[in-house]
Amino acid sequence: MGATQIVVDGRIGVRSGHGVVHLSEASVHLESGEALAADAVIYATGYGDMTDWAAKLIDQDTATRIGPCWGYGSGTKGDPGPWIGELRNMWVETAQPGLWFTGGNLSQARYFSRLLALQLAKRHRA
Repeated sequence: MGATQIVVDGRIGVRSGHGVVHLSEASVHLESGEALAADAVIYATGYGDMTDWAAKLIDQDTATRIGPCWGYGSGTKGDPGPWIGELRNMWVETAQPGLWFTGGNLSQARYFSRLLALQLAKRHRA
């Protein structure tokens, strides 16, 4: 909460309309050749399969390790399982340490972003 003002004040950088070539440990590398130092990257991808985005942004091995996002593993057509009782890889740390996904509609994003923030705060307490 309050991030809009922090963006306006210039304390959080926002970049759009620039293709990302790859991410490194501390930078975002753009198609222009520019490398932007970053502590965290929020990549608003729009619609698409999150596992596909992970393969494009990181690599296929990481995407495979993460596995599917969304779905409960209910055994319904197109839902590969396993049943874990929660949405797979959403608002929890994935099998790739330090990688978390958030998504969904505005209502889901607003509600679950708070729960995700609490989890991050607990894990990264100084």
